[in-house]
Amino acid sequence: MKKAPVDSPKPLVSNTSKPLFEPIIITIPKSEVSKEASGDENSGRPTLEIKNADGRERLIDGKPVQVDEPPPCQININQERLSLINNGGTLSVLVGVGNGNLLDDLRFVVSDPDDISVDRENDIAGIQGRSLYVIKSTSERTGSFRVTFYLPCGKKDVMITVR
Repeated sequence: MKKAPVDSPKPLVSNTSKPLFEPIIITIPKSEVSKEASGDENSGRPTLEIKNADGRERLIDGKPVQVDEPPPCQININQERLSLINNGGTLSVLVGVGNGNLLDDLRFVVSDPDDISVDRENDIAGIQGRSLYVIKSTSERTGSFRVTFYLPCGKKDVMITVR
């Protein structure tokens, strides 16, 4: 018996150099430069035109946008100048707010937080409509420092001399 010739298996990889993926070409159109900007130094750069600062369309064209600012308010402090001993000296101030503003919204900023600390004392009996803040020197450093109490409608500074 004669065996039929067996075909040899064909190779899986072809000898032609065909890329695995076909290339994709993306063209980005050049931005148009307005005639006004052609004489400027920035003529080669695209410009971004913003109609409003907040990016929204105006409600009424030709009329300026009005910002509603809160009416000014009065922040009252019982002492605007304090004198502390360095490294542990402590004094308290009472802070009140007029015009019906909430004391919970009152914030403060310390000029040198490494040297001066401010803490609010909560629920002090007998004090209504005002908050008690304890100001303390926390370092050996002497000099003048500032604590600013503020609301969106106003602010008040307390000057502190550490000796």
